[in-house]
Amino acid sequence: MTALPDDRELLKMAQRGMTHEEIGNLYGVTKQAVNKRLRAMGYSSKPIARALVDLLPWEVGKEHRKALPYVNLRYWMRMQLGDEEVPAVRQRDGRNYAYLLAVKEVVLDYDAATGWAEVARQPSDGRLAIRWPADAPEPSETARKALELPEA
Repeated sequence: MTALPDDRELLKMAQRGMTHEEIGNLYGVTKQAVNKRLRAMGYSSKPIARALVDLLPWEVGKEHRKALPYVNLRYWMRMQLGDEEVPAVRQRDGRNYAYLLAVKEVVLDYDAATGWAEVARQPSDGRLAIRWPADAPEPSETARKALELPEA
């Protein structure tokens, strides 16, 4: 039995912008307990971060999700989509990585067997940070916005 309010009240608090830590402090539980309960209800306080997976043309293997290129790409994408919850140090990491891709004139490519690789940019890549697979449907407008690199 938790000391948290009922689901409806908990959801209202989260939607009003209270952090999990603030809610936890109010009820004498950990922020992890609040997060666990909200996740069980299907609530995500980071909808942009969770939606990124759907914008990429690959199913990224679990063994490749912590690779630095992928991590930095995700920070960049979150910032491009207006996620204000990206910590300042991670904003710097995402911006620096996107800038490096543009300056080096490379894009990220993914292979399920070998992982991430920086490959030479081709005209068909446009300003995207990744090599979009030829056999994948065209990227959505949101995907293009999230993946577009800055001018070098």
